[in-house]
Amino acid sequence: MLCSAVLVNTTLSVTCPFTHGNPAETRFTWFRGNTSANGSHQNHSLSSVQLSDEGYYKRKVNTTMNPTVCATQEAYDETTFYADVQCSPRSLPFSAPVATVYRRINETAILSFTVVAYPPTIDASAYDWRKQVDSEWKSLHNNSRFQMSISNDRLQTNLSISQLQIDNFTNF
Repeated sequence: MLCSAVLVNTTLSVTCPFTHGNPAETRFTWFRGNTSANGSHQNHSLSSVQLSDEGYYKRKVNTTMNPTVCATQEAYDETTFYADVQCSPRSLPFSAPVATVYRRINETAILSFTVVAYPPTIDASAYDWRKQVDSEWKSLHNNSRFQMSISNDRLQTNLSISQLQIDNFTNF
């Protein structure tokens, strides 16, 4: 079984490799799961792929052999492939970024960032909290004042800053 990864809103094109038989007339049929056919050529494309297009697809290629002495026979071959639909991580579209957070010195602030990603990120290193210092961005690491966490579904990360100091009133 083949597996083809494709990003949402792109086109997935699959070609059915085959060798012409005798006679050369060949028919192609494409199936989604075990349901109705959705293609009849050697090449099959899914345009503007959506998450709902993910799943198993089957292609069947067949020919009818008409020998002069024997009865007519059907010859066919089938191949199954899996369309693995993924989307690029992006910030949550219905959550406007908070431009300003109001806190006092020595208080705690919790910053959250939520993404839409399918499949969710696997590795915690995909999230990198950074703090702007002058004109540079510095990566943060867990310590006594900065604690980074990731939600169980791996779609949200939080940065907890304890004992806020003057230098924490910047961009993150």
